[in-house]
Amino acid sequence: MLVVLRRLRRALQPTSRSNDLSAISQRQALRSTAWLDGLRGIAALSVFILHHEEYGHHMALYVMIEDPWGFNGQQHITTFPFIRLLFSGGMFAVPIFFIISGYVLAHKPLQLVHQREYGVLAKSTGSSLFRRWGRLFLPVYIVTFIWMSSWYILGFQSSAKGSPILLGSWTAELRRWWDHHNSGAYAAYNPHLWTIPEEFWGSVFVYCTILATCRFTHEARLLTETAMCAYRLYLAKVDALFFVGLIFCDISLLAEAEKLPTFIKRLRPRHQSVWYLLFVLGLYMSALGHGFPDKPEDFSTYPGWSLLHLLLPPNYPDFKFWYKFWASTLAVTSIPHIPICKRTLEQEFPQYLGRVSYSFYLIHGPLLWSIGVRMYAACGLSRRYLETRAWDNWFKLPRDGPLGMEVRWVLPMIFMLTLTLALADLFTQVVDEPSIKFVHWAFAEGVEEASKNAESLRQIDPESACGEDLSDNVRIMEMT
Repeated sequence: MLVVLRRLRRALQPTSRSNDLSAISQRQALRSTAWLDGLRGIAALSVFILHHEEYGHHMALYVMIEDPWGFNGQQHITTFPFIRLLFSGGMFAVPIFFIISGYVLAHKPLQLVHQREYGVLAKSTGSSLFRRWGRLFLPVYIVTFIWMSSWYILGFQSSAKGSPILLGSWTAELRRWWDHHNSGAYAAYNPHLWTIPEEFWGSVFVYCTILATCRFTHEARLLTETAMCAYRLYLAKVDALFFVGLIFCDISLLAEAEKLPTFIKRLRPRHQSVWYLLFVLGLYMSALGHGFPDKPEDFSTYPGWSLLHLLLPPNYPDFKFWYKFWASTLAVTSIPHIPICKRTLEQEFPQYLGRVSYSFYLIHGPLLWSIGVRMYAACGLSRRYLETRAWDNWFKLPRDGPLGMEVRWVLPMIFMLTLTLALADLFTQVVDEPSIKFVHWAFAEGVEEASKNAESLRQIDPESACGEDLSDNVRIMEMT
């Protein structure tokens, strides 16, 4: 923990004038996609905060935090447009994660497509498809195994919603754990893991689409990608967001090479202010994908709804997904055109969060459901969970502060954030990075003349840049 505290202090320390040269050289070493790493890190932090708001409050209060401004006459500062993203932004973070994933997974393959390196593309994409499952799921198996075993070693019941009831023995639980994972029910032990299968199949969609269209003209490829995105959006499927990332990446690379098709050039905003407006609109619309209301009419008290409801197609199957799709698309695609946003995401602290984000995602739930709920109970959240009654009010703190920012919530949350980051840093070094090396080794062992080609495969890996795999930084964390 001391190590991670030193890293956090270094990341948060302002850069002095005397350190400008080192700061500049560090920025020059950043990848062109580094801002996406920072965005993913900040989004992961917002997911953490959302879950702690949920388990750190009685359910009636948490419902108020998630609901839109003005719903049922409730007007709390934590639900006001834009401000609400600090407290319930985890809902908005989910589609952002998928867009980021689509972008970075497509980055190197599309570079090879533009260079017409079709042979290299086939080899590198085959490598990625082989390794993708292991990269995503090996850490999942390890963390759920440790989490499941801790129930029997330490003798407690998980406070997570829908957690399985304890069986008579650890060996019986081990069999159930194995059966759940073999059937793909990863969320049975950690509800946050429902996004991992979505991430895996979204990755397959991206790779297959690139391979299928690699010999198309730029115009035909972009039209095909857009048609696929529109179709999946019509069905309200989350993989539509992967296609957004794919299209965004394709257009970005074409723009860098000054090869944009004419019809795309005509659509590009001519004034910088347009990007700011689109970014603000995306953040504003994000609230329409939040909360417990299950009908569009329930958002009628939200400022601007009289205009925003006109954007919703009639009879759309999931109105919240519609607004989250467009909100995240507008926000993410605008960021690289807004210098202050991009520079902020390239700073050391967001980059650090991005580096440990997958481990942070995997372990923050188990830590919340074991230590976190007991910390909140001890600080004054009494009678919230049956299994934590013995901890109620051990060192009760005042409830002073606005909804969602009470003293008795903020202090234990800061403690849990520090603990979770420390263990996420450790998990990254002990589990995440070794699992990445293992799948690289497994693929190299299966390749003919593996000893000769292992390094060359590393060089053509579509998920690597500057010696670091991009896809290792794309794994998705989620809420609920």
